[in-house]
Amino acid sequence: MSVKKDFDVSQWQRRPIRIIKISEKILFFQEAEIKSLELRQYFPSTEAQDADTCLYTVFIQTNLGSVEMKYIESQCNSQELDRICFLLKDRIGISSLINRMMIELESYRY
Repeated sequence: MSVKKDFDVSQWQRRPIRIIKISEKILFFQEAEIKSLELRQYFPSTEAQDADTCLYTVFIQTNLGSVEMKYIESQCNSQELDRICFLLKDRIGISSLINRMMIELESYRY
């Protein structure tokens, strides 16, 4: 099953430079079994882009498919990835993130 992405992959390196697992256990959301929920950090792919800016995405893998969505473009450092992860887990909450991602995944199914 392929991963659907909602961002222009040509601007960013093919593989994330860092990944943080947001959830270490299987979660259930409506009819979906969420196997993996991750925050990913990508470097720009060319020198033309500002090297101080990284792409941060969220990735979800479920029994219904997988989707990776752009979350934010921000500073390129490990502290920024940790800060974004903290905000998602402790301030914003992952339930709204999961809901948004499931809506996006559903849009690719039809």
